[in-house]
Amino acid sequence: PILEQQLNLVPEVKSVDDLELTLTEIIKSLTANNQTEFVTIAVLSKKFCDYYKQPIRVVMRNVCPHMKLIELLQTIPSFDVQKVDYRWQVTVEAHRQERKSYESGT
Repeated sequence: PILEQQLNLVPEVKSVDDLELTLTEIIKSLTANNQTEFVTIAVLSKKFCDYYKQPIRVVMRNVCPHMKLIELLQTIPSFDVQKVDYRWQVTVEAHRQERKSYESGT
């Protein structure tokens, strides 16, 4: 089995900032070893649940009860959120730039 990169996650998500940091870490880890730059919201939600043993919507209800996950993702400047074939996908913009420069050798 492939060993997953150790994530720098907060022990408990208590604020929108915690959630943003956590989602950034998860997205970076998911895109680091894959050919894909984007992660679907379904995969992101599943990974979050794997790490925190509770659905992301439960945490969302506590930290930002009036927002949906996709709305939150769209408010975070470092995220690039796109809808492809009726499915939302997200990547970390800075991470994407790093990969491009690495792959092009610059």
